[in-house]
Formats: sequence, structure tokens, C-alpha cells
Amino acid sequence: MIVDGSNVRVGAFSDCPERGLCLAFGKWLRDYEDRLASLSRSEAFVKWHIESYEGKLPIWVAVEILDFGSLSKFLRALGQGIAHQISEDFRLNPPALKSWVAAINELRNVVAHNGRTWNRSFVLSPVTRKNQLPADLAHLASLGDVDKFKLYPRIEFLRWFEKIDNTEPQFGNRLATLIGTFPQNEHVSLTQMGFPGR
Repeated sequence: MIVDGSNVRVGAFSDCPERGLCLAFGKWLRDYEDRLASLSRSEAFVKWHIESYEGKLPIWVAVEILDFGSLSKFLRALGQGIAHQISEDFRLNPPALKSWVAAINELRNVVAHNGRTWNRSFVLSPVTRKNQLPADLAHLASLGDVDKFKLYPRIEFLRWFEKIDNTEPQFGNRLATLIGTFPQNEHVSLTQMGFPGR
């Protein structure tokens, strides 16, 4: 897959079967090209790839210059064929992967801007239907409608993602330790963030 503004050769978008996908990709591509032009002046690896590959960045290089929001938008704009290939690597279907990435992007934005996660209802609710989740996340299907918009499902997804990435479970272990120190009383409870009662 090559990302190239003058000659878009991205199989997922070449046919553009849905007008909405075409418009979404067009906006994404303009934003990408602006970022690429800016970084080509300040980042040596971007300049080298542009010069070496006639202005076309291989996808693994293009992803390096994307922020998480741009990556999320790119994924949401993908057609079903390539989205299915990507989502298989995560044992999810395309709508589930897109919804989870969007939900994690929303969490990232709140945290990056020092927003409150305590008792927060997020705007996005990731897919939590049992038939669209891997077995390790199937328990999220039993969450109530309000809890699907809370922090807990996002935390569980990140813990699960860390496991399937075959990395040492540092995040999950550190989080479990932190949660174990959380005081429980009649006024403050983890259930206010969507965690199951303990």
C-alpha cells in the first residue's frame, strides 16, 4: 500500500463504492499531505523517503507521521476488504475494530488534555455485542447501557490488546495494582467508572 497524493494507490479507496468513504478519504488525504509537507522540512527520515521513493511513502513510514486521530480516521474510512484484512490480525471484525480504535482515540484525547476520566461518560460507545468480541472481552457484552460509555470497557480493551500483542503485561499489572489501592466507600466507587462491583 502506497500513500501518494498525486496518484492515490490505496486499494481500499481506489473504487470508492460509497460516497461517504470517498469524501472521508479525500479530507484525510488533504490533512495527510499538509502534515507530510510540514514534516518534510523538519524530519530527516520523511525527507529521505520522499526523495528515495519519488514522493510516495510506504505505509509503514506514513503511519509514523500520523497522530492517533489521523490513524483512527484512516481506519474508519477504509473499505471492507482491507479493513477485514487488518481487523483479522486483532481477532475482531471491521466495525468492532473501528469502534474500539475510535473509543481509545477519544480516551487518549481526554487524557492528553488533562481531562477527567473519573465518572466520565464518553461520547463514543465501542462495540460490545458478544458475537463481535473475542472471548477474552465477551464479558463486556453484559455491561449496562450507561457503563458502555464509561472508562472500564476502554481499560479492558487496552489490557486485552496488550496481551494479544505478546508484550509483558506492564499496563495491565500496574493498573491492577493501582485499582487495588482505590478506596471503596458509600460515596466513591469504581462502579461509577463502569467497573463491575467487587
